[in-house]
Amino acid sequence: MQSFSKLRNNLTIIYTLVTAGITIIIAVLLWLSMSISIESNAGSTLEVTAQQLAGTYDLINNLSNSESGAEAKNTYNELKATLAESQMTFVIWNDDLEIADNSDSQPIGKDILFSFIQKYFSERRNGALQVSYTENNLDLKVCTYAYVSQSGTLTIVQVTKDLEAERSVLLASVPYIVCVIIAGLCLSAIGGFFLAGRSLKPIRKSFEMQRDFLADASHELRTPVTVIQTNLEVLRDNKEESVESQIEWIDNAYNETKRMKDIVENLLFLAKADAGERIRKFEPVDLSYLIMGITERLQGLADKKDIVLSAEIEAAELFVNGDEKRLTELITILIDNAVKYTNPGGSVTVIAQEEPDKVKVTVADTGIGIPADQIDKIFQRFYRVDKAHSREVGGTGLGLSIARWIVEEHRAEIAVTSVLGEGTKFILTFPAFKPGDPEFKSEE
Repeated sequence: MQSFSKLRNNLTIIYTLVTAGITIIIAVLLWLSMSISIESNAGSTLEVTAQQLAGTYDLINNLSNSESGAEAKNTYNELKATLAESQMTFVIWNDDLEIADNSDSQPIGKDILFSFIQKYFSERRNGALQVSYTENNLDLKVCTYAYVSQSGTLTIVQVTKDLEAERSVLLASVPYIVCVIIAGLCLSAIGGFFLAGRSLKPIRKSFEMQRDFLADASHELRTPVTVIQTNLEVLRDNKEESVESQIEWIDNAYNETKRMKDIVENLLFLAKADAGERIRKFEPVDLSYLIMGITERLQGLADKKDIVLSAEIEAAELFVNGDEKRLTELITILIDNAVKYTNPGGSVTVIAQEEPDKVKVTVADTGIGIPADQIDKIFQRFYRVDKAHSREVGGTGLGLSIARWIVEEHRAEIAVTSVLGEGTKFILTFPAFKPGDPEFKSEE
């Protein structure tokens, strides 16, 4: 279990690191998007303002002696006031590249602004030129816009905005982003520890089942090996005896080898099932015919124990879609178990009946029964309700595990009812099929 605790801690660290990486990437992208948004919004504002200034200034020059010119001048003054409130400055250059109007104070010198105009024309701009400029801890953005009136007069407008306030807001968000990242790391660590525990549950369960399985298999194989070794030692100690006089010890060893062979074969079968082996081919199987054949074959086994074995088939044909070999093995396991755990003088009855779209097979005995708290455990490998009785009757303890796999492969159901001291019923329910049905087909 210590290895699982270590694995859980490692998974928690991995979950936390992955979540931390994702959180940091998201935070960086968010911060970059905010920064780009600030730049974009500031650039759009500056360009619109420059266009309004250029257009309004041109109207003032062309309509200076008219009523419309007076309105344009009022609009121009209001626009200048708005710029001042928004902490933006402007410079308007006339056709001779001389300053025609500007804000009272300028954060950038005339020579630098003029260099932006040169850059504007050198790049042959048709729209506005956006330039970022930093000086004396000022984070400035300058928009240069050229406007040619209908009369051919050139007006160049430059609007400057200090982005320090917006940058301050952006920087102020950094501590909050860091706090979110730290909180995310804490939550991811807690969540990762929880999720790691949940994800390891089936692995832990599988590991424990495998460990128990190996322990049980070793225990089951140790007994026949010990018996074989003991009997062979007796034979070695009596070298002068004849084979006929030693037949008892030879029979004991032979019987144990048969039992060990059965265990190994069943283990190999279940190992293939665990590895994902599936029944490849399904075909129509008549359970009525199959059950009659199995009961006749096992009649001798029941007679030896003075047990009445009978079959009650309610229909001449009970077809299911399945594998005949596996279905034979399934019914045989259930009848064999019923006979083994039924006392002499009892009975085992196999009932097969047809229901709407179903075929039900019941194997009922008058045996020792199963305690209610152990019914759910009987399909576990090597599990035995009465271990002492199991040793007397033989068996590997793997039959019901194999039976359950066969049932699941046939998309059927198996149910168990039992009364201690009175008997047990195994109830199989199969989907019914009839030859000629369009849905009845082999599955490859």
